[in-house]
Amino acid sequence: MNTNNIEKQNSHLDLTDPDVKNVFALYENHAEVPYISPQRNLHEWVNLVNIGSESLVPKRNMIRFEEDVLPGHLILLWRINFGTFTTISGYPKYFEYDYGINADQALKELIDKGYAKQLSALDSLPYLNAAQLKSILIQFGLKGYSKLNKEGLIIVRT
Repeated sequence: MNTNNIEKQNSHLDLTDPDVKNVFALYENHAEVPYISPQRNLHEWVNLVNIGSESLVPKRNMIRFEEDVLPGHLILLWRINFGTFTTISGYPKYFEYDYGINADQALKELIDKGYAKQLSALDSLPYLNAAQLKSILIQFGLKGYSKLNKEGLIIVRT
């Protein structure tokens, strides 16, 4: 059974469970088994893989770089770089199904390694555009700021 790096992504799995064993058998030739969400119906997913309706995470996506990150970590950094990613953003399923990572855990790893940082709400204001800042003011029921530009909106916060 391929248990390489199991503690990094799949320590929550019961290795005696027949469905888990089936999943691990599918990934026997991968460098490590991709992240498997506790919510995933393994029996159904394995059946879908067997009939070709679902596919495995590609082998290349499960090879760690020397920095101990997977390609999915780089995709997460790429998404963060768009400037639209927040701590309340949801994670697309492709992180698990195409890149084999737990995106929430991967983000924590990237922060711990210094590749990303989490800003406070105040520190993140310069990264928002004027429309986003106005939306925040509206959410809090504040009015009278519609004619201000981004710089004026940021000054309002103090």
